[in-house]
Amino acid sequence: MARTATRSYFQSHKRQLKRIIETYEQKRAGLDLFMHEYQAKFNVLESGITRYPLRYYQLEAVYVLDHLCDLSKSLRNGNHSYTSKSESLVGDLVEVIDKETDFKAPFIGFEMATGSGKTMLMGACIYFLNQWYGIDNFLIITPASTDIYQKTIRNFQVGTFESVWADDTPFTFNLITGDNYTQNLFYDESKDANIFVFNISKFGANAVNTEKPWESSVWKDKEGNTVSIKQFLKDKKLAIITDEAHHAQTPTANRIIKKFRPEAVLEFTATAVEAERNEKKKNQSIVYKYDIRRFLEDGYGKLVRAVGLSSQSKNGKSKEVAQSEKLKIITLFFIHLLKKEAVLQDPKSRELKPIAFIKVKNDTQYTQKVFDYVKNELASDTENLKYRLGKD
Repeated sequence: MARTATRSYFQSHKRQLKRIIETYEQKRAGLDLFMHEYQAKFNVLESGITRYPLRYYQLEAVYVLDHLCDLSKSLRNGNHSYTSKSESLVGDLVEVIDKETDFKAPFIGFEMATGSGKTMLMGACIYFLNQWYGIDNFLIITPASTDIYQKTIRNFQVGTFESVWADDTPFTFNLITGDNYTQNLFYDESKDANIFVFNISKFGANAVNTEKPWESSVWKDKEGNTVSIKQFLKDKKLAIITDEAHHAQTPTANRIIKKFRPEAVLEFTATAVEAERNEKKKNQSIVYKYDIRRFLEDGYGKLVRAVGLSSQSKNGKSKEVAQSEKLKIITLFFIHLLKKEAVLQDPKSRELKPIAFIKVKNDTQYTQKVFDYVKNELASDTENLKYRLGKD
């Protein structure tokens, strides 16, 4: 059963999860009699599948996934030689998917700092589950945001600049999206896997197309009958992956996910929901964390300085760019110019290109006014420029 205690899954099992990683590292270092099995599992995954070699923390996340999947498989097969702690490691992840049949599946969460390679880890997990656990169908569910949905499609296409896959990856798959699933697309059953990318709204209460069997569709049941894409996925051994998973913790999203009867649900997020005490969001069971502090300490990320820029007046209407906001923008540009000069002083940094962002949320008209000020007025705003420089 799912945990009801106030402590998060990660807090309850932190020591065990750490020991799992240490054990895998020892086995891969050749300190274990069964090291060859572990070398075979991870050597290919470490370099050659994804666009870039996996970093140590991405491999650690896969170690934990492998252990949990292996343990879950053994427990399902009736192997009860494990300790109660080991059984709870899986048991605390499991939720009832179908009350009538008591079908259950683990919800496995990964909290990865923004920019640390969360999407590449998704790809590595897909490959790993396909090659070692025989799962052929993967449904990636994104939030309703069109931008995130389109970006995820680009991430999983081979050969694109944003792809998580190496250009010559040996892993083959059909990529089916919420845009092309009704088309008579080229579908190759001989490929290793099917990866489906849909946003959550495609399966909502008002979504009817995913419920319909389409003429000449490639989606068939075991008897060869044409079925809907939704039924096709229900009938398959399926793993569901939720991107920006904190958006998928609502009761409605959770019900949609469970209707597919997945073998497992992998939840990826940079901002996990672990200790909420209300019914609006389901808590996540995080099995691996790589937070922003570690990301910065490891030297993979950098601190970003943010200056707030208001976008709404009190009555909610767009306004002109205020004097105080102009000074913030001018300050930003002065800092940016200083950075451009500073990187030229360091031979190791000369190839870097400093960047600066101005983000204005949810107000297109005000965003345009900020843009117009930067493009057309800032250079001639001598009064504010002198003020910021401290000159009369």
